[in-house]
Amino acid sequence: MLNVYRTGAGRRLVGPGPSLHCSMYKVAKLSATYSGDPNVLAIRREDGMQWERRAPLAPKQVKKLVQAGNKVLIQPSNKRAFTHKEYEQAGATIQDDISTARLIVGVKQVPLDKLIPNRTYVFFSHTIKAQEGSMAMLDEMLRKNIRLVDYECMTEANGKRVIAFGKWAGVAGMIDILHGVGLRLLALGHHTPFLHIGLAHSYRNSEFAKQGVRDAGYEIALGMMPESIGPLTVVFTGSGNVSQGAQEVFQQLPFQYVPPAELKYWAENGGEWHRLSFLHRLRQRQPGRPGGVPAAPLPVRPARRAQVLGRERR
Repeated sequence: MLNVYRTGAGRRLVGPGPSLHCSMYKVAKLSATYSGDPNVLAIRREDGMQWERRAPLAPKQVKKLVQAGNKVLIQPSNKRAFTHKEYEQAGATIQDDISTARLIVGVKQVPLDKLIPNRTYVFFSHTIKAQEGSMAMLDEMLRKNIRLVDYECMTEANGKRVIAFGKWAGVAGMIDILHGVGLRLLALGHHTPFLHIGLAHSYRNSEFAKQGVRDAGYEIALGMMPESIGPLTVVFTGSGNVSQGAQEVFQQLPFQYVPPAELKYWAENGGEWHRLSFLHRLRQRQPGRPGGVPAAPLPVRPARRAQVLGRERR
């Protein structure tokens, strides 16, 4: 349990004990009481960001809660990935007022004026590292006697996180990054195929988005990148869920992995713009080849290479 309370000097955070499987922020006194019906859970509307469509619980999970004797309230939202009808069919009640719930779950931070006093909230608060942008929300929770259970602090006995960013964060992030690359290069005076890649939310699903990236890759393969642009280098750090998702999207583009030892040479001497590189910090291995198998030598045809800097192992 990670306790957060006020002292004369301001906030004080006390870290979780080693024997606890799930850490939480418990705001105000440990003996504080909380309001609301203990058998009522509410899914709040994500109103902190206009593009947020995720939901903390799917209809099939809500159905299990209802069958177990709980009441589930769904705050209406026209942008949530699941429809009101799907939740109603699962047994939930759609209503704007969720004040009767003792437990309120969401995805991201809650606007200060939307926090209901004396309740338990569950969401990604971005406060575990004392992030400055979330401290006002934490102060408001202290003032309103709110208990916060942060997904980021839920762990197994061995310390492994129960809930973490999945590959979809990497998929969406890479699509947006490639879109941003197109805008950045355009601002520098270069019209590139990256400009034809939209933002992740503009696609119906991930396959449509990947097709958009493949279309841009096809133009790149045809030599439609300006010669004024030098070798493009993309670096993937780490090999977790997010990195894997990002690489899944990136692999829709034409590229070639380059060993770290060759990177400087190709950056300084390599012919055309479409060379790609791949960096491992500890050992080199081909993507998809387990056990650190040494990468095969690259063909000495720099004009056919694309430049991507792959992953950097820690």
